[in-house]
Amino acid sequence: VEMWFYVAFPLVAVWLLARKTRTLVAVAAGAWLVTLALSLAYTLLQPDGFRAELESTGFWLNLFKFTPYTRWPELVFGVALGALWLRVPDERRGRRFATLLVLGGALALAAVLLGGRRIPYTMLHNGTLLPLYAVVVWGLMLGTGPLHRALSLRPLTVLGDSSYVLYLLQVPLMQW
Repeated sequence: VEMWFYVAFPLVAVWLLARKTRTLVAVAAGAWLVTLALSLAYTLLQPDGFRAELESTGFWLNLFKFTPYTRWPELVFGVALGALWLRVPDERRGRRFATLLVLGGALALAAVLLGGRRIPYTMLHNGTLLPLYAVVVWGLMLGTGPLHRALSLRPLTVLGDSSYVLYLLQVPLMQW
């Protein structure tokens, strides 16, 4: 999935950067609705014959979780969010709400995750929470507030850079 998205990203970015603001919002909303539909379809149809949990494996569950086909809307959503960031003038991005966006989004995510036992796993896996992630990311991109300053400290940025490398290596290392 990662490799496919690295190949596809420039094409998707060029395509979306040529779109109007209204279209970018519609694309992001549509991508989220597709992820929601995929999650609902798997949850309701249970094509592997069981209610999926964190440790579950099955052909359709693996297809749902680990292929570019089902993760494509997440890439499109993220690129549309980035294109919106570039399109929206700085004074209209909501800089004064940066901390509120980050804290509110994080609290909403925490509430969802704390209630996670009651929410089907497949509803929490592929992009269902994209709007909440977008609120947090937008708030962090605004670059103001104490959390942003803390996350900008050199030791934390080095840790963040190295954690992505470790993330990319996790599957090859586990298989080895």
